[in-house]
Amino acid sequence: MPPWTDTEIQYLRENYDKMRYADIAAHLGRSYQSIATRVFLHLDDGIDPRASVPMEQALSPDQCDKMRTFLRAWLTYGKRGEHPSATRFLKAWRMNEFGRVKAYVERGPYRPRKMPYEYKPKECRLCGEVFTPASGTQLRCQNCIENKRVTT
Repeated sequence: MPPWTDTEIQYLRENYDKMRYADIAAHLGRSYQSIATRVFLHLDDGIDPRASVPMEQALSPDQCDKMRTFLRAWLTYGKRGEHPSATRFLKAWRMNEFGRVKAYVERGPYRPRKMPYEYKPKECRLCGEVFTPASGTQLRCQNCIENKRVTT
């Protein structure tokens, strides 16, 4: 591919957020990948203008304070001389912030809890009584289990 001209770069700067990359590529006679790469890596001195948002605009003031505290703690933790362990740091941070680590790490706040499964009623193989099994493999009713009835 030939090097980018000033007019192509100017056209790209004016239209990268208004047009699809495929349309820009067709207009300039370049590939889709070259357009995407130029926008992501080289437009405005290597900063992707679509992804750069100041923290104050993206977060509330309380969230900004928490983020600054978190980043300050991470930088301090990394300067202790040893290789920083992200897992140990995050566990300590969660313990300090939320007062617990184990439940948060094991299940996490985003996973739904498992609901107990209700099995369909079955007919006991020994006495013929209809019962609701406690597991999928239970074949005898509770009376037959308690009386230790077996097939003869």
